[in-house]
Amino acid sequence: MVGATETSREPLRCLKRRLSDVVYRSLRADQAAEEAVPAAVAA
Repeated sequence: MVGATETSREPLRCLKRRLSDVVYRSLRADQAAEEAVPAAVAA
């Protein structure tokens, strides 16, 4: 059985998850951009 505190924490948990997903995608994009630059300069 889910208590009232669990239900009230759910929106915050979802928000944190979305925020962490955005940050992770941004970090991965930055890493990919850095790896692409030296390859383009060397070619």
